[in-house]
Amino acid sequence: MIKLKEEQSKMIESGEIVTLAITLPGVSEEKNLPVIIRNTTLTNEKIEFGIQFKDVDKATLDIVDKFIAMSID
Repeated sequence: MIKLKEEQSKMIESGEIVTLAITLPGVSEEKNLPVIIRNTTLTNEKIEFGIQFKDVDKATLDIVDKFIAMSID
């Protein structure tokens, strides 16, 4: 989970391209993936980002898809 202060979250706008640093299952190194912020939701407890991956290779996207599917089950 990423903890941001409210003023920091307001600095990130929809449509902005940022780097998502993530460790994926079965991958030894942290990946830095370009993503487009599609929406943000801020509550007292957390901030949620809707993201779209940008120019990420298919093999990495397949790993992300499997990770998400495992998290939903």
